[in-house]
Amino acid sequence: MGWHIITLTTADASGQTLRDSIELGVAPPSACSDLSPRPRYYPVDTPCQGAWPNGTESCQQIEVCHPDLDYIVLDAVRCCNGTASSPACAWARDRSEGNNKRCRGLYIIRAFGPDAVYMQGYALFKACCSGYPECTRTTWPSPAGTTSFREGFNQNVAGLSCRPEEWGVSAWRSDTNMSENSAVLGLFPAHATINILQTGVCVDYAAALATALRKAGYSKSEVMVAASLGYDLSLLGEHPGHAYNLVKLPGEERYYIVDTTGNGEGINLDGLPHYFWFVGNFMSQPVRIRVFDWWVGYCSKISPDGFNDLGNIKTPPSSEICGCPG
Repeated sequence: MGWHIITLTTADASGQTLRDSIELGVAPPSACSDLSPRPRYYPVDTPCQGAWPNGTESCQQIEVCHPDLDYIVLDAVRCCNGTASSPACAWARDRSEGNNKRCRGLYIIRAFGPDAVYMQGYALFKACCSGYPECTRTTWPSPAGTTSFREGFNQNVAGLSCRPEEWGVSAWRSDTNMSENSAVLGLFPAHATINILQTGVCVDYAAALATALRKAGYSKSEVMVAASLGYDLSLLGEHPGHAYNLVKLPGEERYYIVDTTGNGEGINLDGLPHYFWFVGNFMSQPVRIRVFDWWVGYCSKISPDGFNDLGNIKTPPSSEICGCPG
């Protein structure tokens, strides 16, 4: 079981050699076994057997078995084997150090981050529906008054209902009738966030990225969703917390904090992300703010636990996180 690199080397009569390698994942029979056909890409170490609407909450949030998310990994594979090109791809290949898995990870991070390939913007409407501070700091709109904060998104967003008493995957009931779904905080299934709404708040971006990286060959210990337990914005006041990712790239001994929220920087290979994009409410209008690393408490306020499709996972100590003291 696990990932294996198979290398073929050939030599001609003069002694010159050519070498090529492939990565092969061997998964237990139970992995994604409730789906027929199985997805093309899924992590070999996942406990998940199905996708929404079946399976555990973790397997619906970090939806590694969903076949409709395979295209993201295929985009990354084509980027890194040289058969596709894009700005995100060029950025990733320039920093891949010749490692295909590293290239895939960097492409996916960049594509969810500043290149905004798979998700765009910040879903303030979700905070409005649930009554969170981003939306209610200076005004107190009723759920019916959140419509104005849905402007600039696709028609699926416009069709969502608002039932603030609901939460997470249980609030997502239909892929086709948006009025059955409630635009609340808490994680929707990853395919709904990425393919249908194409936007989210911090935890949506973090879960989407974790899902894509896990499908792209990153192990259960190499990527997780993490969070700071609280931070302060001078304009909007105290905020209850912020979610992002911890990712260990091939060839690295420490984790990177990766923050693609609102199509922020994503990753800083020299340390902590410099910024992410936050949207709040001021005088009944959305305000877009570039939030810098020292406001967030990436190192000082990080939660002791993160999660991925395996459920809760203990976050590493700060000494194992690039840019953190210790």
